[in-house]
Amino acid sequence: SVETVSREPISNLTEADALLDECSFALQFGHRFTRFVEGALGEGETVTATLLKSLQTLEGLYIQLEDRYRDAGVREALEDMDDPLAALQDAFFVLRRGVDRAVGTLSEQAALAE
Repeated sequence: SVETVSREPISNLTEADALLDECSFALQFGHRFTRFVEGALGEGETVTATLLKSLQTLEGLYIQLEDRYRDAGVREALEDMDDPLAALQDAFFVLRRGVDRAVGTLSEQAALAE
């Protein structure tokens, strides 16, 4: 689960990247659906409150996992100091990927955390 993975150190960057993509998509869909429900039922409804609570939980776990992914990715990129320019480009790619993904969640909290 996302909750379990967000607490563990990242051992496989590819798997973490795929999980983060899925979480980003789920958050984006969740925020769009919440806006739809708010428009149909109005704000303050029990359904909307439940959706928002679930989204906030997922956002928190997403931010934790994204932080761990960023740290592990930059650390791995900088390990190859034989070519400093390539290491810097790899680190920039990891940082850029996280920012793009966070903005794609449609979550202000996730975007600001990056």
